[in-house]
Parts: sequence; C-alpha cells; structure tokens
Amino acid sequence: MSHPELRSPNTMSRPLVLLALHDLHAPTGLVEGLVAGGFETLVTSNQADTWSACRDRAPLAVVLSPVERPAEGPELSSLLELAEQHSGPALIVLTQHPEDLDAHAEIVDDFLPTDCDPALLARKLRFAIARRESLRQLDDKCSQLLQASLTDFKTGLPNDRQFSDRCREECSRAERADQPLAVLMIDVDHFGQLNKEFLHDFGDQALREIAAVLRSCLRPTDIAARRGGDEFAVLLPATPLREASEIAQRLRSRVAAHTVEHQGKSCQLSISVGVASWDPRDGGRFENTLKGADLAMQQAKRQGRDRVGVHSAPMPPTTEATSATVSPSE
Repeated sequence: MSHPELRSPNTMSRPLVLLALHDLHAPTGLVEGLVAGGFETLVTSNQADTWSACRDRAPLAVVLSPVERPAEGPELSSLLELAEQHSGPALIVLTQHPEDLDAHAEIVDDFLPTDCDPALLARKLRFAIARRESLRQLDDKCSQLLQASLTDFKTGLPNDRQFSDRCREECSRAERADQPLAVLMIDVDHFGQLNKEFLHDFGDQALREIAAVLRSCLRPTDIAARRGGDEFAVLLPATPLREASEIAQRLRSRVAAHTVEHQGKSCQLSISVGVASWDPRDGGRFENTLKGADLAMQQAKRQGRDRVGVHSAPMPPTTEATSATVSPSE
C-alpha cells in the first residue's frame, strides 16, 4: 500500500505531522482527517523512510501505527530516541496493546487505538505539539537562568561560583592524567582610583576590555574568570610553573600596552599577577596553590604593581611554609 503525501493549500502555516504507517492494514482515513484538521501530512511506510523524513523534514509530531510487538524492537526504539531529544517531535502511538508502552510513559506523548477517530487524533496532536513547545521553552529558560547564575554579567566570563566548579573538575582531570595545573590570580592596579576619577561606567568598560585581553591571550583549554571587583583568575591545565609564568608575563604586557577609551576618556591600565602551579604527584592540596597564587599577587602589588609574582613551596611539599619571587615589569 502506498500513501501519498497530502498537502493543504496553505501548508506554510500548518504544522507538519509524519504518519509512520508501517503496516499494510494501517488506517488510511487518518491522512485525509489530519489534512482536514489543519495539518500538513507526510506519510511513510517503513522505518528507513521514516528516519529519512524525520531527518530531512523535521516534523513536529510523528504518529506510529501500529506499534510492533514486542515494543522493544528497533521500530519504536528509534522513534523513542528521536522524541527524547530536546528538539525532537511529539510521538503518538496507535496500538491495541497500550500496556506495551508502560515502560516508555515518560517519552511517548499519547496513545490511541488503531481505529481511532481522525478528529480525536488531530486534537491529541495539537495538545502534544503545544506541550512539547512549552516544555522546550521552559527548558531553554532554565538553561539561560543557569548560565546567568554562572556568568559574570559585566564581562561574560565565568563567575567565582563557576570558577570553583571548574577548579574541582580540572583537579580531577589533572590527577587522572598526572599533569600539573597552574593558576593565575590577577588584580587590576589602582582600580578604585580609576573608578573615582573616571566613574564606574569607565571602570566597567575597563573590566570588559581586560576580559577581552584574557580571551585573546589564552588557549582554548584555559579557563578565565572574574572572581569579583577588580580580581580575575585563570586556570591553566597541563601547565608547569615556568610556562605559567611566561603566560602571566604575556598577559601583563598585553594589558600594559592596551589603552581603554570610553566616552571621550582614555587610560592606560596595568595588572599585578600571582602565579602558582600544582602537581598532583607531589601530594599537596590544590587549595594551597590557590592561596599561594593569591599571596604572590599581593606581593607583586606591594613591590610596585604591574608585576608578576611567582609562588614556590619548599620541600617537603606538605609544609605550610611558602615563598614568592616577584618579576618586575618588562
């Protein structure tokens, strides 16, 4: 039995529904009934054509009739996998054995008997499509809110909360790979004075441009974040102390060479950077490395700013004693 693709005169405004009629005895009156009910209707008669139509046409809903038995076979499983996707179609199954679908109640949108009234199917489809769209919008909104809760709204960088999460992730990865993990702590020099002299709009622009410098200088695997105020932090996976120090100097030089211009005002900026690197094979704690980078940054500020301070821990690595060396600006 072949099923023609039926289209109404105004298909542009009508939702596309795929009728997967995978049986010679599948009801044919559904096609005409759905077209009359306001749907653009596409019909397939086997699993391969159904998958091709879903890929090429992206219908808003799929009606499968009848469902194979057992219901765990590839025909239904392939459509369940498709419907489970974020942008997947609604799935309605026509079956005389609804108990076969109990295990898939979270994915299948609805079921009807194989001899169902086309008008009832059209109503079920409208509800299922609308519900799917509402759930997608809700999911997108939740994703946006989650992203906003992890992002600094002024710079677009990860915020301190996300930085802490990434620290845990990168520590675990460093331990599995037996690789060092470096961290930079960055403070904008004289930022309070800049805000006082040029006002906060200028300060916000300066933060955005420093964030842009960080993005331009770092590798795709590096993680830059704004921790708050005028403080930034950078995670450098698989990076020993010497290489991290070179990256810090490159960042410091790039910021020092950059002029911030905003609403007719301009200003040269500088940053003080603290560097530390953690090697999981040494047995120390990464929290001490974070503290060490912060101490090195503070030491750099005390010794004149626009500098890179490098933190080092004497042997044995478990001791609380630390030291820092400071490299002057180039």
